[in-house]
Amino acid sequence: MKAKLSGIVLDGVSGEVPVRFSTPDVEFGSMTYPIIIIERENISVASDREHRGWGRYGSPIEGAPERQDGDLWDYYGELPIPMDFDYKISTMCRTHAQQVALTGILSRGDRLPPRFGYLKLPVFNELVPLDLLGSEPLTMYDGDQKRLFTMHYLIRVQTEVLPHDPQRRELIRSIHGRITDTKTRKWNLGNFGDSQP
Repeated sequence: MKAKLSGIVLDGVSGEVPVRFSTPDVEFGSMTYPIIIIERENISVASDREHRGWGRYGSPIEGAPERQDGDLWDYYGELPIPMDFDYKISTMCRTHAQQVALTGILSRGDRLPPRFGYLKLPVFNELVPLDLLGSEPLTMYDGDQKRLFTMHYLIRVQTEVLPHDPQRRELIRSIHGRITDTKTRKWNLGNFGDSQP
């Protein structure tokens, strides 16, 4: 999340707009403005996207060897649990002009757009949905009673967690057998498999 919001430069401001976490990991530093603050609000199971069962994992698994083309094995296990991670992103600026410029940059498709947002998970080399749930502009005052123009964004990142470690399973290479009548057990309807007897 921090990488997605980093690298913003505003006219009249020296350097990039700093991005800091407030929760879960507090990052200490002097408060300079403009600034972007990230707070994790909630983590919940997304029961509306939940499926239960056993299946093959189509995504890479962190810390496990990746399957290569031609390999006759894959990872299987209980289906992942869909989760929603809710964040509050707050921007704080000294001037209204800075706030308008920062809001414009953040509303673009690669930051916090109103639709079709995404967050790249570099560990898995995947994109996950990022939804803008709402935003609210406020005027606040700091400890010195100086005015701050703020904008609060509530966003949701959709991801999945594994309930158990997946297991490496060999894929089925061939099936051999004989088809017979189940009533009489005498009829041989034919053979199948790689080699016919």
